[in-house]
Amino acid sequence: MELKGKTVLVVDDEIDLCEIIATELRVFGASPLSAQSVDHALKIIASQKIDLVISDIRMPGASGIELLNVIRRTRVDLPVVLITGYADISVAEALAWGAEAVVNKPFDLDALFELCERLVKPLTQRWMREFQLTSTKVIGEENLSYGRGGFFVKNNEGPLPKTGALFQVTVDRGSRPDKTFEVVCRWARPERKDQPEGWGAEIQAWDADTAKQGWEHEGKIPFIPLK
Repeated sequence: MELKGKTVLVVDDEIDLCEIIATELRVFGASPLSAQSVDHALKIIASQKIDLVISDIRMPGASGIELLNVIRRTRVDLPVVLITGYADISVAEALAWGAEAVVNKPFDLDALFELCERLVKPLTQRWMREFQLTSTKVIGEENLSYGRGGFFVKNNEGPLPKTGALFQVTVDRGSRPDKTFEVVCRWARPERKDQPEGWGAEIQAWDADTAKQGWEHEGKIPFIPLK
């Protein structure tokens, strides 16, 4: 179990929900901590080694989005999952601001902890697994904008993919070696006045040749950029 021995900070003004999540985290061998406000959460983060943050968005005082912004000023390596029962923020916006995921209430605890098990791994270690697909689509790198955990794909032809769709993508890098990933579509957006049509791809896996080339985008704040 990847969560074993990890310290997970749960931030929510609902004490009962914090306790439910904390109880389940202990089953996975994690060491949960809880905070009922952003100020309390920041004090914990400043004083202890935290491996993962799960934060509600809407709380009295500062919000989970503000917590995310403060964390990302100094740390991009600390995974943050935002949970919400409202339409506070789109998935695209949350990932662009640096969150790894947005989970809507009510949520399935098993699905939440499956996500947490993946996120406590170092970023590129999450991608060391077998591909589920065999066919690939080739995308020119000029149509991509890279984030820490994936990329925005400018859609120049055909329909936009559906959220949750899985693709194997080979990035044509011109004179440099291609890179091949398995990605999942996290969001798709038609063209807007200030933003091109496109979709957000989160990397799920990479092939051995791509892994040898490394990943030069780990220091970026956006997990997936908006454009």
